[in-house]
Amino acid sequence: MLPRRHEISQYERHLNVGSAVNDLSRELGGALGIAVLGSVLNAGYRDDLDLDGLRAPAAEAARSSLAAANHVGSATGNPSLIEEAGNAFASGMHLALISGAGAAVLAAAVVTFLLRRAGKTGTVAEGTPDSDTGYRLVKSVR
Repeated sequence: MLPRRHEISQYERHLNVGSAVNDLSRELGGALGIAVLGSVLNAGYRDDLDLDGLRAPAAEAARSSLAAANHVGSATGNPSLIEEAGNAFASGMHLALISGAGAAVLAAAVVTFLLRRAGKTGTVAEGTPDSDTGYRLVKSVR
């Protein structure tokens, strides 16, 4: 069922706020997700990379990124370094994906808990327009 014209006009002044909140949450969540999961991936890569036998400058370069490790392995004629770096990157990626999945499950549990708690009793907006807010707040007992 489509909303009636007077119901739409009640929402028009709040449309930009909802859009802004949606954009902010998406952008902030994406940026924080990339930063946190990228840091977890990098930490996993650095922890699992075994660089015994390499000189300090080459080891530091290989530790900085997978591409640098591949370059150092090619330049030094060390194919085991390239394989080791690939395995360390896969391990770091695994850790980052498990961390992201854990965060998603935790967020789902928190949302489920909060929605169940909110559904029991409280104040809810009823569809009857009020002169100031567009809604009349009524006590809800479910």
